[in-house]
Amino acid sequence: MAGVRQSALIVIAGIVTLSPIKIIAGEISPETNINFSGHKTPPHWVVNPAQAGPDIPAIGQSLFSELFTIPNPSIENISSIGNRTVRLPVPFTKLEAHLQNYFDSSFERPIAVVLIPLGRSLQREAAAPDYFLYPRKLLAVVNDSPARNQHSTILRKNRLFIAYQEKSRQLEIISYNALAGRFEFQTVENYGVDLVPEISYANRRLCMSCHQNGAPIMAKSPWRESNFNPEVARAIATASPQDSDGLMDTMDHAVISFDLATDYANYFSTVQFVWQNVCGVSQKNFEESLNSTHCRATLLRALLQRTLSGGIGFDEQTLRQSGLLETSLETWNRKWPNGILIPTSDIPDLDPLDPAFNSTTLSTEQNTLLNPLSKRPPRAHWKKPVFRFFEGVIERMAGFVSITETRELDSLLRKFGSFLTPVEQALDMICQVSDFEGTHSRKIMNCKPVDASIDASVKFQIARTGKQITDLTFPTIRLPGTKIAWNTSVIDIKITDVANGTVIQGSAYNTRLNISSRLSDGNQIDGITLKLEKESELAKERIKATLIFSLVKDFSLLELALQTLVNETNSGNSNSLSPQSFQYDVIAGSLINDMSEISKNKTNQITLP
Repeated sequence: MAGVRQSALIVIAGIVTLSPIKIIAGEISPETNINFSGHKTPPHWVVNPAQAGPDIPAIGQSLFSELFTIPNPSIENISSIGNRTVRLPVPFTKLEAHLQNYFDSSFERPIAVVLIPLGRSLQREAAAPDYFLYPRKLLAVVNDSPARNQHSTILRKNRLFIAYQEKSRQLEIISYNALAGRFEFQTVENYGVDLVPEISYANRRLCMSCHQNGAPIMAKSPWRESNFNPEVARAIATASPQDSDGLMDTMDHAVISFDLATDYANYFSTVQFVWQNVCGVSQKNFEESLNSTHCRATLLRALLQRTLSGGIGFDEQTLRQSGLLETSLETWNRKWPNGILIPTSDIPDLDPLDPAFNSTTLSTEQNTLLNPLSKRPPRAHWKKPVFRFFEGVIERMAGFVSITETRELDSLLRKFGSFLTPVEQALDMICQVSDFEGTHSRKIMNCKPVDASIDASVKFQIARTGKQITDLTFPTIRLPGTKIAWNTSVIDIKITDVANGTVIQGSAYNTRLNISSRLSDGNQIDGITLKLEKESELAKERIKATLIFSLVKDFSLLELALQTLVNETNSGNSNSLSPQSFQYDVIAGSLINDMSEISKNKTNQITLP
């Protein structure tokens, strides 16, 4: 074990650590061009550790400060940060329970806790020699709390990371400052029962020597420093059996959730960079201001479509025709001619129990690779703001969206849509039939239009109990015009036998997210009618089917609210679409208010049948 501790000393780290989601297409090796002055212009880092910024934020506050500077009589231990009272639950189990209380029983494991006894943080030697008795605990919030509960603050996913070392009585915190659009680094000294904690902002530049992305980091899979490593988990359980009950059963979920949280958090800076810079600063003249606002509105529209459709996509044709690429390209060529570099939250994995990691056997190159102080290559290099670039940005913007706000937007759209006349779209299909996972009670049907010139496809599953059809779901629906939906269930099913087959009708709903079923253009699929050949034909490989989709163009309400937001921004009455920090919750609140007002006025003008 001496070799293990010696190896641990070689590599130094900051605070919380973690790894992958889908990487945006890009090139790792940045190129440089010659600018007009004859000097090379390197690609621009979205986050530059050499430009860490002030330790104490100029605006806003961290989520951690927001949570624990609000008076709460149920929380003991009082300290001070500035002129505000700070209340922290102690011991750490109570702090974890306090955060857990933001969620009700419908949330499965919204808090992830990972154990790292022999890591690469500044606290790596604090537990010596009892590393496994006092493992460093890493906590992350991996879900959004409900919008309305007993707390005045909504706990948002991927924004709060806390590291706790019991023996040194210290907390290290990385938490998001929404107003400043950055993560803050804080420490709590003297944390424990009957102690008065001392809370302060950390030396930001020191933290970012390891946290080069200005956010949490973590080793790549399989996370061998953590309790995901069975040998590490067993050593922890052996050192403290009474505190490690069920450790081996829960380690997978916690470590994977923690890792994903750091990956999503890693892209917050990229979203802010694009929102604040790529669309332009809207200051020089009126026309540029209009283009800048329109650029952000276009991104927001696509994000709303993606969110309401359950993540399937957005109206690509509208985005391509919006002028977004042209507006951003002009700014890009002027400011970042060799592109931008996206930092990474990943550091190389290390197994502290493997003798191969003894410092005497590692080469200088290996030591450098494992050292989180070593400069890391970018996760991606985006050279130009092509369509794929914005597709990736919109995907990352979704990390700012909570399901609570999505359900509220959907509810307003659905209510407005009840006053609109549905439009029917019918498709005559040929379906290939197969059994679902070897069971004859559920059939999978992959369907294509009889008319091969129609670009569409539908996949659905039909289940029966005996001869009775009990379930109809559509994993994917692709209608002409590249309008896509997924995870659609037909509820309130009505079945009618006709002369040449069976007709199944019902309302469409996304039961997985508990929102309306929507196409990628944001509009609602209100109902689905499926006409099948005679039921006896279901046993054959191919059958004919007619699908009729009842579509409601209720996204028009959100378009109107978005235009109101554009007008308010251009007139100086709103900052929602200005080059400030992207705050989706604030924008969503404005849209919800505008939608309610517009809906009230519009529906009063509609003559009901």
